[in-house]
Amino acid sequence: MSTQVSNEKPTLSGVRIRTRKRDAKAKAKYEPEAFRDSLFQLIENVDPTDYTKFSSILDSAGNTLDYRRYGDSFFELFVTGGLIAPGGIINYDEEYGRFPFSLFELATGEDALAGAQRWGDLILKLTRRYKYLERTFSESLVHILKNIHRYTEDENKKLALGVGVLVSEGFLTLDPLKTLQEDHLTKEGVALRFLTDMLQVYLKRNSIKQLHKLLSRAKLSNLTEFFPPNKRDDDCFARHFEAEDMPQLIELHAATQASLHRSTFVQGVSAILRDAKEEESDEDELEDREEMIQAANLKVAKAVKAAMRTNKWEQHQAVTLAWDGIMNAVHWSFKSEQIEAQALRQIKRHSPVLELLTTEPKSEIALLKHVQTYAYNEPRLTKHFGRIVLELYNTDVLSDSAIIFWATKGAKPEGKSGFLKQTEALVRNLEALESESESEDEKKQGATRELMVPSIHRTLAPRFQAVLASAWISKRVAAKYVQGYIKQVQEQSQRQEGQREAIAFAPPIQVQVLDIGEGAPYEALDAINGGEDSLFHARNKQNLIYGVSDGVGGWNESGIDPSLFSRSLTAYSAAAAERSFLLHDSDETDPKDIMRRAFAAMRRDEIPAYGSATELVLSLSLASGRLRTAQLGDSTYAVLDAKQRARFVSTEQQHRFNMPFQLTIPPTEDGPPPQRPSPEGEGDGEESAQFFRPRPAQESGAVQHGQENDDFADLAAVGFDTPADARENSHMLAHNEVVVAATDGLFDNVRVDEVEKLAERFMQAIGKIQHLKDLPSQSSKESATSDLFGGLAYSIAAQAVANYIQGDLRSPFAERAKLAGYSFTGGKPDDVTVMLAWIKETCKTDAHYKLSQLDPKL
Repeated sequence: MSTQVSNEKPTLSGVRIRTRKRDAKAKAKYEPEAFRDSLFQLIENVDPTDYTKFSSILDSAGNTLDYRRYGDSFFELFVTGGLIAPGGIINYDEEYGRFPFSLFELATGEDALAGAQRWGDLILKLTRRYKYLERTFSESLVHILKNIHRYTEDENKKLALGVGVLVSEGFLTLDPLKTLQEDHLTKEGVALRFLTDMLQVYLKRNSIKQLHKLLSRAKLSNLTEFFPPNKRDDDCFARHFEAEDMPQLIELHAATQASLHRSTFVQGVSAILRDAKEEESDEDELEDREEMIQAANLKVAKAVKAAMRTNKWEQHQAVTLAWDGIMNAVHWSFKSEQIEAQALRQIKRHSPVLELLTTEPKSEIALLKHVQTYAYNEPRLTKHFGRIVLELYNTDVLSDSAIIFWATKGAKPEGKSGFLKQTEALVRNLEALESESESEDEKKQGATRELMVPSIHRTLAPRFQAVLASAWISKRVAAKYVQGYIKQVQEQSQRQEGQREAIAFAPPIQVQVLDIGEGAPYEALDAINGGEDSLFHARNKQNLIYGVSDGVGGWNESGIDPSLFSRSLTAYSAAAAERSFLLHDSDETDPKDIMRRAFAAMRRDEIPAYGSATELVLSLSLASGRLRTAQLGDSTYAVLDAKQRARFVSTEQQHRFNMPFQLTIPPTEDGPPPQRPSPEGEGDGEESAQFFRPRPAQESGAVQHGQENDDFADLAAVGFDTPADARENSHMLAHNEVVVAATDGLFDNVRVDEVEKLAERFMQAIGKIQHLKDLPSQSSKESATSDLFGGLAYSIAAQAVANYIQGDLRSPFAERAKLAGYSFTGGKPDDVTVMLAWIKETCKTDAHYKLSQLDPKL
């Protein structure tokens, strides 16, 4: 008989097994409604205005309520006053309603911002006691913001106030706002409205620079991502924040976009050069390697030109970015003894690109200063700065004058003493060479120069040639011709049908054509008069300065001939250009300075011409292709691209309709004001006329008449216009572009699209001439194209005259008159003066020649 053995384990009696608290909490049931009820019970007897007592209760409740477990529910209550159910619906307590100390409850009434501030103070006090709640609140806010499309507009406004307060206090970052970039929030504009309200609160207490730092840290610099998908462009951005009276955001966005474009460009240049370097191999022949380097330089040059056009960069801005791109493409060695050789090799390989961008003295100085800063911030290059400057000089990127100017006056503070010591020998040798080669005449001329910044001379062959075509006709001559033409047409209409012949419309317009380019002699043309209009031009081998002026006809009623004033003004402008050429032979000329010097000289004349006139002065650098303009009044200009489409059209400067800005020399202080005639058919007397009267000094606009306007302080004091009021512009021109400059007689009668059609037709004909076999020599073809370009100037002026006789024409002047409240139809008889400049790019510098061998279009 066998017995069964028992396998029961022994037990201890009287011992209780305890569960860990954290395990118990993890297994506990998640009941946010119970948490809400407990919180309401704690504050049931608290006065809704007693924020101190409420804060104290929340502080002590942390011992009984599980803030860690119910942190999301706690902050949902604290923000919305209820719990957010799936789908974004806010569920309020059936018994107690909305949480009395929530943001949606406190930020009510007229002073909503003060209520939001009190709510923010409660959050700050609680999170100081329980630091872990800071992270919990940031995470909860993401969930709350994700559902703003479910809240009312008023609730979103309150939420934006609260978030703005906490961001202003430094408690909250902008990272939670990333959730607003989701499509379901941006497409209806809800995210944009919330962002706008929040930023308005923040910018009331903080600067735009602080906001920029916050946006950068949160990687939210591109605020257009909050806009609806169909409105994510700069124009919509500007219009929106301009309507919200937040111009500082528009400026920040523009600066941010500009910085983004710069960094993108630098990265693009580096990528091009790195890819080209990777394609090279040690087995390649020397000639093959040089071809690959030239191809890479060509690609970079194209990228630079495209970026300059797109971003409207000046040459001195582009050259510093090109330098960064070139140097960032280097894979620097870890061995310090190889760094210098790498830097010099990179400069030598890609010096043609830098040479393309240093055709102006300003660009050379900008590059040298940037290289100084770059070497200072890049420790591996600091001790090699002197060798880098020498290499830039040997490769013709920097001139001796630029290096000397930098060493004497232009060096930046960063590492100045050390860098000057490295370049001391080079500068000393350059100064010795300059003093030996300087002639006695140049020394005398240099002693008379009165410049704040010394001019840096560099002998450059022009990159561009220009053809200048001028056409002009006075109103009186045009009217006489039109009368005769109409009479001929009427006589012909009375003849039998078989005897009729087409009568050509050919008004007696005077035309002048000049070819300007390398080898062109110095010339300053005195004013050519066309009625009350006048024009001038001055040129040397590097620059072309020209312009038009229109005398104000209202002076006729005071017995003063307006043509004398405009003719005198253009004559003095030509003389000012002549003096500018003598002092700065190859430098760019400031057109506003030409206007200022000319008008000042007019006033100093022993027998000055009285009256007033508008003026437009244009200065074209044939070395760089840069066009600078100074416009005062209603003489305007347009820039046509290579396809003869207007890429820029200047607008008139008017005090009010038909009363342009104008330079004035009154005969006496108490003399009668000149009168501008009103559009025909508009009443009579003083009410219907446009008078020129001095503006009150406090209403003279935003122009501050500073030191440059000391010559005209008496005129500015009584509100007369001065050269300081002239509007300035700058354009980088390219091959086959045309600049149309004219007095108001043209653009008052001819639309820009009409000018485009005429220009397109003539430029197509000019292109065909290059393929004619009957004109084998290049000089014959150039002569023929110049004559045809003069025909374009004639046709544009003739179109303006032809529009005189169209009584039902909706001319540009008639449209502006209608907007001003006048009834006017047809063309506006006036003097017409047109000046066309046709730009043709050549390849004269070594860098251009090298790159043109690969791509003549560049």
